[in-house]
Amino acid sequence: MCERVPSLDKVRFVNTGTEATLNAIRAARAFTGKQKLVKCEGAYHGNHDAIQISVVPPLDKAGDADSPNAVKAFPGISETVEDDIFITPFNDIETAERVIRENADELAAVIVEPVNGQCGMVAGKPEFLEGLRRITDELGIVLIFDEVIAFRIAHGGAQDYYGITPDLTCFGKVVGGGMPVGAFGGREDIMSMWDPTGGSATVQHAGTFNGNPMTAAAGIATLEALTPDKYEYLDTLGESLRTKLRALFAELEVPMGVTGVASLFALQFTSTEVVDYRTFATNDKTVLQTMFIGLLNEGFLMSNRCAGNVSMAHTEDDVDAFVTAVRTVLKRAGYA
Repeated sequence: MCERVPSLDKVRFVNTGTEATLNAIRAARAFTGKQKLVKCEGAYHGNHDAIQISVVPPLDKAGDADSPNAVKAFPGISETVEDDIFITPFNDIETAERVIRENADELAAVIVEPVNGQCGMVAGKPEFLEGLRRITDELGIVLIFDEVIAFRIAHGGAQDYYGITPDLTCFGKVVGGGMPVGAFGGREDIMSMWDPTGGSATVQHAGTFNGNPMTAAAGIATLEALTPDKYEYLDTLGESLRTKLRALFAELEVPMGVTGVASLFALQFTSTEVVDYRTFATNDKTVLQTMFIGLLNEGFLMSNRCAGNVSMAHTEDDVDAFVTAVRTVLKRAGYA
């Protein structure tokens, strides 16, 4: 992992992406001596209290688009966490810079998905991600990349794809070859807080199954198999899929779009360009559900938000079969 990912001086393994973001946030707080965070509206970073905020907030509670409220995802989350987090729109560097600068004295970290999975594999704009790096670097705030999903877009992950080096990175899924896994790592000075050689570590990290041998073996085999040429193939196949879907939607004059990057994609049931949570919220949820069930009937299982990915098992024939299945579902729904 350290040879592969630009930002990793050291890495520690856990069992889930949730544990990865939990420990990265804890590290940022311990390292900076500050408490508060910035995250993007509509981003999912795991199932722990600190970050289960404004994941899919109701718009009547979410506040203004350029000054979103912090909204707890569901009951049972600590009453204080909303006070410890500031929300900014994804892909809006002007608003993000204002939020960060206004609260810089209290901020431990900014956490961001380079590709927003919750909103349909929406790729971060280079100027947005580069801006976050510039501002956090200037102000001494830890920048955390959540690459639990985005790691699959390049050999060295999204940070390799974009050419941006965060301070800490969180991983899951891909690095375990299908086994339960998570990981987090980054700068030597931050990761050294777990070093016990001075008598005791600054930050504790316990877990019976952390870095277990079965997951490690599966992860090594997967990463060794995913060579740079494999990512070139996946890029080509993913772009082919998105191009053919866009051509289909134009042909049928259906108010739909497709988002994604590299091997990732998602169907969007809106004529609005989806770049963040508010534009994602314009999706027609009835048509989305119709498509999800319809594709199941055609033999294609996607997430319940109609997001998915191509893999090395897929070919151009699979892409064509999927596009045909989407056409079939739309025809049944009265669009063709």
